[in-house]
Amino acid sequence: MFHHTVGTTAAAEYALGGFPLAIAMHSNTMLFFAMSGFLFFTSEKTLNFKHFYKDKALRILVPFFVWNLIYFFTTQYFYNRPFSFEGFHYIFTQVQEAHLWYLRYMVSVVIFAPFIKRMLDALTARQVTGLMFISVIIFMLPRDIVLVYPKFVLLFNQGILGEWFPYLLMGYLVAKHTFGKKLTAAVYTAGIAAAIFLFTITTLRLAGVIAQSFRSFWTPAFFLSTAIFLFAKKHLNIPVRPIKFLANLTFGAYLVHFIFLKLFTRFVPLHRAIVWSYTELIFVAVSSFVFAFIIKKIKFLRAIV
Repeated sequence: MFHHTVGTTAAAEYALGGFPLAIAMHSNTMLFFAMSGFLFFTSEKTLNFKHFYKDKALRILVPFFVWNLIYFFTTQYFYNRPFSFEGFHYIFTQVQEAHLWYLRYMVSVVIFAPFIKRMLDALTARQVTGLMFISVIIFMLPRDIVLVYPKFVLLFNQGILGEWFPYLLMGYLVAKHTFGKKLTAAVYTAGIAAAIFLFTITTLRLAGVIAQSFRSFWTPAFFLSTAIFLFAKKHLNIPVRPIKFLANLTFGAYLVHFIFLKLFTRFVPLHRAIVWSYTELIFVAVSSFVFAFIIKKIKFLRAIV
């Protein structure tokens, strides 16, 4: 939600957002994947093929097709298209709204999750770390090189797991293994350096010095997200009950939030970008979580959120 609200409109007044905004923009989606790796690859239920595939197929595929169908019709309204069933068959092959790409990606993760977990459980912490950095070098670093040197040839594109795979591994690594003082210090140092780099790049881009996109560099974003995730696990003693309550609603809120996002942008006039976008974030977040909470209470609709 942050990415689709504050992240997409605050650039015009970025100086008001400053350093915290740069950190949040370069880590929000990444931490989502780290938490997926944390949950998928640490749970022993993942190794129960029958239970895992049945549970996750219903948990992901049903909401994907239902919300793809809903967005097939709502996009016609929000983008002022005439109502039509033309292209209806695409709800089975293409996402009808931008944020649904996450569900399509998670289908790939679910298919391979039991095999990946079995492999990771057989590896030492050092081997998992090595695999994680190899995947960074294969999937992330070349994309950063292309930004600086466009003629560089990408040998690997996103593929099945692609550039998000290191975050899944990182979530598992932080969850299952203990980080010593030296390694923790190295991770925090790399994270701070990455944050400074990303903030500098974004500032130069907005000043017109360079033309990189707002969130382009994958490798620094990975180190920044790793530091944040490790810090949260080691130092934040957040009460379990409110986290479980919100976690139960997060998936549904994510699925529906684009509808409230479009409603806000359609009926609320744009004023100052940074103020408007934070107001938009609050409206979208509160509306989406309330909606998900209500749907969760309706027995025959629970499966779609």
